[in-house]
Order: sequence, then structure tokens, then C-alpha cells
Amino acid sequence: MIGAFDFSDWRVVPQFAADFLRAFRKLDGALQGQALLFALELFLFCVLGVTAVSLIVYAAYAVGFSFNKYKSALTAVSVLVFFQLVQFAAIAVLANLFCDGFTAWSSLTRVQAGNAIFAVALVCELIVCVIFYLVTYFFLTRKLNLE
Repeated sequence: MIGAFDFSDWRVVPQFAADFLRAFRKLDGALQGQALLFALELFLFCVLGVTAVSLIVYAAYAVGFSFNKYKSALTAVSVLVFFQLVQFAAIAVLANLFCDGFTAWSSLTRVQAGNAIFAVALVCELIVCVIFYLVTYFFLTRKLNLE
């Protein structure tokens, strides 16, 4: 963001915010609602993304430390495996959402389609959080006997 908006000089940030708010006020009512929804979805996506990454790393630690030997190496391997699994699952979801046979996006406007894509991404991110929470919970309570 620093390179894209030239925020290397922090004096331009208030001007950027003022320009952003001025552009928001020029939108009609329906687009303002869509823009607010988009901003909310973006905020939630960032929060869930940070939570998911934290849970993935924590699950990898739980899995790695459940072994008797090579705990650090197995933790590193678990981190790599878990992130690759999430990446493969994301590719599979995206491939199914944007394939030629899926026509649900064609009836939506561009803004509605963007919000729908964010909503699907939020649900997928929430599923990732739940899965890795359960993995962590299982390994901490069943394998490491921590409660």
C-alpha cells in the first residue's frame, strides 16, 4: 500500500483519506451501501485471515510437539503441509466458482458479484478457522494432554 499510494511521506495520508471520503459522498445511496458492505467484508476478511494464519501455525505447533523426537522439524513440516492444504483447497474452490458451467455470477452486477465473492471467501475462511481450531483442540487435549 505504501508503494501504491506513496505513503512514504505520511503527510499525504490525510489528503488521501479526504479524497476517499469525497469520492464516497459522490456515490448514490445504493452504491454507498454496497461500498460500506464491501468495506465491512474487507475488514472481516482481514480479521479472519489473521485468525486463520494464527490457528494454522498453532495447529502446526500442536502437531509437531505431539511427537517424541524432531519436534521442531516436524513443526516446520506441519506448517508447510497445512499452508499447502489451505492453498490447494482455495484453488479448488476458486476453480469451481469461476468455471464456465457456474452461471450464478452472470445475473449479478459487478458490485454485487464482488460482494458475493467476498461473502464466499469469508465463509471459506471461517471454515478454515474452525477446522484448524478443531485440529489444535484435538492434539492439545488428546495427544499432549493439555487442558
